[in-house]
Amino acid sequence: METMPINGKFELISSVDYEYGYTSISKRAMELHHKKHLATYVNNLNTLIAGTEWEGRSLEYIVKRAPEGPILNNAGQVLNHNMFFGNLLNSDFQVDQPYSIFVDEGRMKNIIVNNFYPEDKVLLNENIKKYKVEKGEIYYEIKHYNIIERETFWESTFLNRFIDAGFTLFGSGWLWLSLDGQRKFVITQEPNASNPLRHGLHPLLTIDMWEHAYYLDYQNQREEYLYKILGSINWHVVYRRYCEVMDNHDKCVHRPLTVPSAIKVND
Repeated sequence: METMPINGKFELISSVDYEYGYTSISKRAMELHHKKHLATYVNNLNTLIAGTEWEGRSLEYIVKRAPEGPILNNAGQVLNHNMFFGNLLNSDFQVDQPYSIFVDEGRMKNIIVNNFYPEDKVLLNENIKKYKVEKGEIYYEIKHYNIIERETFWESTFLNRFIDAGFTLFGSGWLWLSLDGQRKFVITQEPNASNPLRHGLHPLLTIDMWEHAYYLDYQNQREEYLYKILGSINWHVVYRRYCEVMDNHDKCVHRPLTVPSAIKVND
């Protein structure tokens, strides 16, 4: 779904939840990020595109095609921030669908484990053998093989590489997980206001690596920020973005949710 201007102007997204008890970002930092930084980009973009060929175009259209310069910089920052705030948890969503995030986190992790870095299955098997030695063969078989396998592979391969890509990004920019044209996962570092759309990729998840996103809470501790922010991801949104790209969109989106047996539901 593309982001269109309303009455000729792009609007500041209103779905940013300051009050929710984030494990990663303070209320003050969220307010400044949304009301000051993002609002400035929105206002700048509306001023810059007025009376130009970009007026009336979707935000995604501008980001894909605009040349380097002020219009791209501000359009990119608006789209990037919209996606970033969109893939963070908020209290309204949790109240409405309390199990969706949990279930879709498992779905996305399984998808990534099965499709990302297949060469690392050797490392995965080594970690599983180590787990069996430490916990015992019987304990391993009882405690849900698939979950242990997924989490071991997730932490030892994808998560470490994703965090390392964010930590090593030089200067300001964005960390992305996307799908390429062959529907393979790719991690990219995008400088400044750039977006994977400019390279023909399909962005699924992004982390803001500009200092204004984390410095108030974490100063120069980028790695700590990355670990914490990944604990505040709305995997329901990421999964839906994934489904929009895949050919089996309807089946992907409408797959029924199942409540994990470990969670009790009060009627």
